[in-house]
Amino acid sequence: MLKKVIYWTQIKCGVAFLEKTRENFIRRMYGEYYDMLYRYCLPELNFDEGAAADCVHAAFDIAEARYEKLIQRPNLRGFLFKTVKNMVHHHRRDNRRVYVASLDFIASIPDPCNPFDAIELTNADIERISGEVLSCLRPEERELHRLYYVENRSYADIAKAFGVSEKAIRARLARLKVKLKEKIIYFS
Repeated sequence: MLKKVIYWTQIKCGVAFLEKTRENFIRRMYGEYYDMLYRYCLPELNFDEGAAADCVHAAFDIAEARYEKLIQRPNLRGFLFKTVKNMVHHHRRDNRRVYVASLDFIASIPDPCNPFDAIELTNADIERISGEVLSCLRPEERELHRLYYVENRSYADIAKAFGVSEKAIRARLARLKVKLKEKIIYFS
């Protein structure tokens, strides 16, 4: 019923009312949802306050551009959260980390195409490569690596230490193995 009244009033009062209503709608939406959306974005973006604010503002820009459709939607909050989630995804995609190895490290790696350079890696080389690889991991991933590979702890022990299920630990370890393989290939 309220939607019909708003729509009828918009037709009756014309463009001036539409613009005033639009501005009030955007202000109300901003005031009601900004903090909630911002608090959602912060942990998703590793507590980068500027990136979180940018994603929330981009979501509100999209909402403002789709004003006519939004006033007819019953779930404005759902639209905003989905939009902000997409903005976070785009931000992550556009700002992926680029791992740069030092030039000394790259020069020390033997060329596999040159048979004279194809020598076995020494323990020092292996330690240097593993140090470079582990430095690219997040602290939580390094801790998982230490518990599973260095201390040889069981899934149950690790799950208890992290406060999650064994299934979650198995999934995290699978992702960690893939990440480690990629980094080892990159650094060796």
